[in-house]
Amino acid sequence: MPKNDFEEKIKPVVPEEKPREIEKEPSEEIKEKKKEIKEEKEIKEKVTKAILPTPPREAVKMPVKDPVLTKIEDILEEDLIDIYSFLDEPLKREFRTKGEETSVKIKFLIAKTKIMVKQIFELIKEWLAIIPGINKFFVDKEAKIKTDKILKLTKK
Repeated sequence: MPKNDFEEKIKPVVPEEKPREIEKEPSEEIKEKKKEIKEEKEIKEKVTKAILPTPPREAVKMPVKDPVLTKIEDILEEDLIDIYSFLDEPLKREFRTKGEETSVKIKFLIAKTKIMVKQIFELIKEWLAIIPGINKFFVDKEAKIKTDKILKLTKK
């Protein structure tokens, strides 16, 4: 018998514990199904990548070349394509870089109020002198022709 009725009424209620279900390993069928789904996703991704073009890369904006500089370079390279093609690679690079430097210097000389024709002539001669075994008279003649064409360009 209970000591008193009060204790019996206050008895804590303990919920009945349900037996835990033991986690079962997925069956072989489920494992195979998951594997198939994964493989299908991989195949779809590969096919999508193969079919769809790659997203366009951001276009690199090349600085717009000065039209005067472009015309000067065109004048300087005129009639020299055959000679340039026979140069070896290191000499080609040197000739090209020196030609670009020369064209920039000429552009600045043209931009001045008083055009220094003699300096333009000398710059072109120095540039053409890079070519090995070239005739001195050919260099003078080409430099004169190119200087005249550049001066005509400035008058326009």
